[in-house]
Amino acid sequence: MKKRSIMNLSLLVIMVMLISSIEIFAANQIRLVLDGQDVTTLATPIVQNGRTLVPIRFIAEELGAKVDWNNKDKIVTIERAGNSIILKIDSHLVQYQGKEKSCSLVDMPPQIINSRTFVPLRLVSNALGIGVNWDADNRTVSIDSNKKVDTLAFYDVKISSVKSGQTIKGKTDLQISLPNNSIKNAAEIKYLLLDPKTAKGFVVAKGSNLTAKYNWLPNLQESGERVLVAAIYDNKGNFIAGDANLVNVDVDPKVLLTGIQQDEIVDHTIFLGADINFVTSYVKYEITNLDTGKKIVTTESDPKGVYTWSPMVHESGRYSFRVIAYDSNDKAYSSEIITAEVEIPHKLSLTGVSNGQTIDKPITLSTSRNFYVDETEYILKDINTGREESLKKFGYGSYRWFPKIEYSGSKVLFVRVKDTKGIIHESEGINVNIVGIPKLILEGVGPKQVLTKAVKLNITSNVQFDSVDYILTRVNTGEKKIIASNQSFSDDCIYTPTKKDEGNWSIKAIGSY
Repeated sequence: MKKRSIMNLSLLVIMVMLISSIEIFAANQIRLVLDGQDVTTLATPIVQNGRTLVPIRFIAEELGAKVDWNNKDKIVTIERAGNSIILKIDSHLVQYQGKEKSCSLVDMPPQIINSRTFVPLRLVSNALGIGVNWDADNRTVSIDSNKKVDTLAFYDVKISSVKSGQTIKGKTDLQISLPNNSIKNAAEIKYLLLDPKTAKGFVVAKGSNLTAKYNWLPNLQESGERVLVAAIYDNKGNFIAGDANLVNVDVDPKVLLTGIQQDEIVDHTIFLGADINFVTSYVKYEITNLDTGKKIVTTESDPKGVYTWSPMVHESGRYSFRVIAYDSNDKAYSSEIITAEVEIPHKLSLTGVSNGQTIDKPITLSTSRNFYVDETEYILKDINTGREESLKKFGYGSYRWFPKIEYSGSKVLFVRVKDTKGIIHESEGINVNIVGIPKLILEGVGPKQVLTKAVKLNITSNVQFDSVDYILTRVNTGEKKIIASNQSFSDDCIYTPTKKDEGNWSIKAIGSY
């Protein structure tokens, strides 16, 4: 009898618990009322991340709409009263089709929950053009199909530079307008071009300045109807706002050669570039001498780069210029041909030294010229006496020069050349100050160099030494080791490190004259 009482009591407790649970569930459950009828048991709304979601297929079909499900692409198409809406699972993009086509972005994408497609309440209103109301006190969603409403955007973001339905012919500016020019927690904006059939695509521009003007260069392979999206993200990469417009990409390819004008007289170096209104893989520049027929065609170049052409004197004449752009399929698109007259004057200058420079170490004298020569001569001139001294005379090339101590003082350096016609040309003189202090420079080894094998040591100096000593000094102890002594000034010194030489050393050369 006692056991039966305990069992009855247990059953009573369990029943009370079950009844209490049911009452709690019912109290928290969201009701769905469709045209005055409670259909909660057939299509229960849910709350996710503070948003109320409802099963779109049940509601649409109850209101007489046709619903189609594309399982392969996860796309839902709803048709009602001559209008249709296209939704893609896990995509923020929504497309509307009626008298006109349009699209927008939703704050929460459609998702599949328990084999049903759930969408935010406002999307139901936009999709079916009907009234939707949320009663928070009674936790009730009311849908009224007799109440007609207009489509409302989810965000106050607007693509301002491109209109819906606009045809994109080439290079296009991208910009948005924002209320108060800002969005809370916004960190980056991305402009994307999507295929409306798949809601997939790629980024065409991005940046951290939300309202800045960005440049979009369309790809010739991306033609036809597309969706241009401006998507704003926080610093964690979460989508927080945006806008979308349908566009028609129909690029009229245009290639413009920059850096030269029609009938220009070219007497200097020119910098050629390309202004192109579509995505280009590479460009080539074509320069043709119309007098000789000789043609220069460059290698594949960066479309955003510059090609520098420095014509020589003998290349003067009538020329044609053009740039050829190649798309991703290697199809060529040419600019218009520009013709110009190239008249290059002789130009000659001494390089490797600057005006007013103080010289106390070796320098390398070189020649910059735009014509061919048979003879080159580097000359030092005394400012006070006007006396000239030939430093080096040969066909052509550079000359490494360490001025002797007797050259001390103010001097002028210049280069004199003889061209292939026997005509002499001189560069402008460069004033220099030569320091007349004996100096010896050790060469063949660098600071902090690690020696693992034999090295060839030698010296450069502005005086003629009788002999040279090469000496190693251990850094930690000051221990000295003579590598070579009484070495001839012009001879190299070969030093081969041994096992005993391991460690940190300094090396120097001492000359006597």
